Amino acid sequence: MRKVLAADLGATNLRAALIGEGGDVLELRRSSTPRQGVVDAIVRLVEDMADRVSSMGLASVGPMDIRRGVLLNPPNLNEHGEIEVVGRLRDRLGIDVVLLNDAVAGAIGEWTYGAGKGLRDVVYLTFSTGLGAGVIIDGRPLLGRRGNAHEVGHLVVDYRGRIRCGCGGIGHWEAYCSGSGLPKLASLVAHEHPELRGHLGRAIESGALPDAPSIFRAAREGDPLALEVVREFSAITAAGIASVASAYDPELVILGGPVYLQNRDLLDGLLGEYLPEYSLDGPPALAPAVLGDLSPLMGAAAAALSPALAGSAAQTQ
Repeated sequence: MRKVLAADLGATNLRAALIGEGGDVLELRRSSTPRQGVVDAIVRLVEDMADRVSSMGLASVGPMDIRRGVLLNPPNLNEHGEIEVVGRLRDRLGIDVVLLNDAVAGAIGEWTYGAGKGLRDVVYLTFSTGLGAGVIIDGRPLLGRRGNAHEVGHLVVDYRGRIRCGCGGIGHWEAYCSGSGLPKLASLVAHEHPELRGHLGRAIESGALPDAPSIFRAAREGDPLALEVVREFSAITAAGIASVASAYDPELVILGGPVYLQNRDLLDGLLGEYLPEYSLDGPPALAPAVLGDLSPLMGAAAAALSPALAGSAAQTQ
């Protein structure tokens, strides 16, 4: 059985695995994404498995240039500037390496092994530290010139630009509805609805900005401000999903990432309520990511097995 390595470099977590050609995860490792030295961290995680494979797929936060094998000043990493990843990993591990955007990898993973298996037109959305998408159209992943197509986290969902994104732009979907953006949304809603006090409102008033898990936890406890934040999150996300569906006409929109998957009890009903209001021709079909937080990792493995999926044959030369 052919085996490959796969790694998923996220803003918060780094995962790596040895995966068989049928999608069996033979060994799985996790660590926190370091503040500096991401290539060294990947090598440490996988180097003792590299002699068992001939290739590795790397799913990473972007932006990137998959033709050159570099990350381009990624705003969700602490290591800035141009980061050469493919060449350095290839030299240190002695194996071929293909690079692809982590959300594109998630789409390939779910399309190959998960919720989108057997379909030809699929959109995968991930709500994590950031917000991204991968798209499969007519049975082919859409990549773009440098592999950065579908940066839907930077779709403008608020033309008034009340919140600035980590990339520097204003009004971007990611700035409102990602793990890093949700605390800013909570602060905005607290400012616009001073009548919604409760524990969360008092905490924000005192200068303590709650994290995303705290906001969802407060909503489950009935906190009025937290409930309004979740409702605003859901309305914005429904508008974003409807826009993406209008652009790509998918058979299925797959929702992944911990911000969504860990809070479906609060979000699914509201998304179902808002989506019809924004959708062109009825709301798109939705499904949770079957592979959970392993969707990008499995897509990276699929790309290592078939590099053409990532449009990255040049990376392995």
